[in-house]
Amino acid sequence: MAQEADPSLIRTILQKIAAFWNLLRLAWWFVKTTRFSAFTVLICGVLLIFTDQGTELAELIRLKGSEGFWFLVALELFALQAWYWARTTLSLQDVISEAENFAELLDKGFLSGWTEFVEDWLPRAYAAAVFVVVFLAILKTGFQTRLPTFLIILAMGAVTIWILIYRRPAVDKMVGQSKFFTINKPEDSSHPKNLWQLSHAAKTVLLLSVVGSVLSMAYVSQSPISAGQSFGATAAAFFACAFIIPVGSYLTILTRRVGFPVILTLLIWAGIASNWNDNHLVLPLSKGMIDNRPTLNRAITDWASKNRQNGDQPVPIVIVSTAGGGLRAAFWTTTVLGALQDKCASFTNRTFAISGVSGGSVGAAVFASQMAGSPLDANAGCEGGAVAEGDSLPVQKTGTEVLAQDFLGPTVAAMLFPDLAQRFWPRPDFKSRGNVLADSWVAAWNDNCEPKKSCAGRLGGPFLDVFTRSDKAWRPALFLNATHQESGKRFITSHIRIEQDRFFDAYDSHNVIGADVSLATAALNSARFTFVSPPGRLETAEKKEFRGRVLDGGYFENYGAATAAEILLGLLEADKLPQKIKPIFIQIVSDPDLVVGDYSGDALDQSAPELQKGFLGITEPDDISFYELRSPARGLLKTRSARGVLAAKTLYQLVEFINKKSESDEGRYPHIIDPVFAHFEMCPNEESDKPPLGWAMSEQSQIKIKKMLLPAVDAKCNNEAQFAKVIKALKGG
Repeated sequence: MAQEADPSLIRTILQKIAAFWNLLRLAWWFVKTTRFSAFTVLICGVLLIFTDQGTELAELIRLKGSEGFWFLVALELFALQAWYWARTTLSLQDVISEAENFAELLDKGFLSGWTEFVEDWLPRAYAAAVFVVVFLAILKTGFQTRLPTFLIILAMGAVTIWILIYRRPAVDKMVGQSKFFTINKPEDSSHPKNLWQLSHAAKTVLLLSVVGSVLSMAYVSQSPISAGQSFGATAAAFFACAFIIPVGSYLTILTRRVGFPVILTLLIWAGIASNWNDNHLVLPLSKGMIDNRPTLNRAITDWASKNRQNGDQPVPIVIVSTAGGGLRAAFWTTTVLGALQDKCASFTNRTFAISGVSGGSVGAAVFASQMAGSPLDANAGCEGGAVAEGDSLPVQKTGTEVLAQDFLGPTVAAMLFPDLAQRFWPRPDFKSRGNVLADSWVAAWNDNCEPKKSCAGRLGGPFLDVFTRSDKAWRPALFLNATHQESGKRFITSHIRIEQDRFFDAYDSHNVIGADVSLATAALNSARFTFVSPPGRLETAEKKEFRGRVLDGGYFENYGAATAAEILLGLLEADKLPQKIKPIFIQIVSDPDLVVGDYSGDALDQSAPELQKGFLGITEPDDISFYELRSPARGLLKTRSARGVLAAKTLYQLVEFINKKSESDEGRYPHIIDPVFAHFEMCPNEESDKPPLGWAMSEQSQIKIKKMLLPAVDAKCNNEAQFAKVIKALKGG
C-alpha cells in the first residue's frame, strides 16, 4: 500500500508558498507607492538598453568637456532624486501605518521586520538601478574600448551607494548639533505625517527640486538647441527624469492625503487642453513665388536648355530617390551625393530632381543648400573615378560635417521640458519640439557651411530660393514627400508644381497652405516620424483655416521611388527636347536590415537561395511573446518599407521596359537612350554594429557609413560597382 503524504508537511509547504506570495504582494505595494521613482528608472532602462537609439546614446557617452561634466551631474542627480523621493514617500506616517497594517493582514509572523527593511533598501535599489542601467548600456557597446568611462561611472555609483548606506551615523551626529536636520514629527509618531513636518534639510531639497525644475524649464524653453547640445541627449533625458520625479512623487503623496485622484485628473485635463494647445504649427513664410513655379514639362525643358552639349551623344539626366531612416539616411544621402559631385563636377547640373523621404529629405536639403550657393559651370566635365581611402571630397566633407551634430539632444530637451509643459497649458505658447529639431539642422548648417558670409541662413531660408539662381547652371528640383494624415495621401513640397495629372493623388504643399516655407521646415514635414517629431498642423497662411496634419513621408512609401517613377513618365512624354537624353536613376536606401530579395536593379541576385526558397531565410518566429498584440503594429511598420521596396523595383522595371522597347520597337521612345538604374545600399552589419534609426550618431557610426563606398567594405553591397556605373553614364558611356 502506497505511503500517504504527511498532511502537516503539505500544509507547511503551502504556508511557505503563501507567505512568499504575500511577500511579493508587499514588495509590489511598496513599488506602487514609490511608482514615480520606479517608473522613470524602468523606462530609462528599457529605452537605453533595448533600443537601437539607446545603444547609440550609450555610444555617445564620453566624459570629455562640458558634455561629459553635465552627463555626470545629470546621472548623479537622477540617482539621488530616485532615492530621495522614494525614501521621503516611505517615511510618511500614513504610508508606514498602511504598510504595517498590510503586512499584518497578510502574515504578521513571516513579514515581521520586512517593512523596515524595504523602507531602507528599496530607495537605495532605485539609485543603484540608475547606475546599473548605464553600466549595462555601456557594456552592450563594448566597454573594453571605453574602459576609463566605465570605471569612472562604476566608481561614482559605488561611492554614491556607500554614502546612502552609511550616511546615518554622520547625519545623527549633525542632528544632535543642529535643528536643521530635525523632523517636526507629531508627539504620537516617529514619522512625519506630511511634507511640512519633514526636517528643514528635507524641505530644502524639495525647494531646490522645484526651483531646479522651473529654472531648467525656463532655460530649455529659451535656448533648446544650446541646452540640448551642451548637455547631450542622454544628460537632457536624465535631467528631465530627475525633475519629473519630485513633481510626480509630490502629486502621489497629495493624492493619498486628499483622497482624490490628482494625477488622473491632470491627465484628463491634458486630454481636454489638447483641443486648444496644438503648438506644432507648420510655420509659413510669405507667399513668395509659389505661383511662378514651373510645371513638370516646363521644368524638363528648362533643364534641357541648361544642359546642351555638342555632338550627337545623349545628355545624361539624373533623378535621385532617397529613402527615409532618420539621421543615418540623411548622412548616407550626403555621403553618396557629395562623393558623386566631388568626382564629377557636372553631377549637380545633370541632376534634374531629388525625391526624398524622411531622413533622405534632410540629406537632400543639405546637399541642395550646398549647391545653391556654389558657382557651377554648366559645361563642367566628369573626370572622376572610384572613391578611394584618403580622397579629398570637399562637398561630401561639408555635408557630413553638418549632419555629424547631435540633433537628438535639443529634441529630447524640448520634448521633456517645454513640450511636456505645453500638454497641460491650454494655449499654444511653448515651442514645438519639431520646430526645435528643424532649428537644430539650421544651426548646424550655419556653423559648418562654407563660406559662412554667403551660406548662413540658407537652410533656414525660403524653400524656393535654393532653386532660383541667375547663372546658367541647373539646380536639382526637390520633391520632399510627406503624408497627409486625414487622407493618407502624399503631401509634397517641391520647386515644381504638383499637378494631379502628373503626380497622381498627391497634394501640393504650397497650394494647401498658400505660402512658401523654409527649406528646413519642408524637410521636417517629410521627417515627422512617430513621437520624436510630432504631426505638423496645417493652416492656410492668410485665413488660418485648418487643413489637416502632416506626417512622416514613410507612412505612405519610404523610398521616394513612387514620385521618381512619375517624373520618369514625364520624361517619356518630353519628346521635343533639342537633344536625346540618357536617364540615370539613383536609388539610395539606408536600411541595413534589407534582405537580398529587397534589393533593386542588378544588385538583386535572382539565384540567391533565399529567393528560391520563397521565404527569404525566415525559418522561425521572432515575436512569440504577445504576438497577437504586436503583430498589427509591426505589420504596419514593415508595410511602409515594403511599399518602398515595391516602388523601387517598379521603377527599375520601368527602366528595363524602356530599354527593351528602344531595342525592339524602334522609334517608340527615340529621345531616350540606354537609361541606367543604380542602387546604393547601406551595407549590412552585425546586429550590434548597425547605425541606429534616430537623430544622433556616434563618430564610429559616421565612419562606418563613409566607408560604405570603399571597395574593402563595399563587398557586401556592391556600392563600388554602382558608383562606377553612375560615373560612366555621366561621362557618356
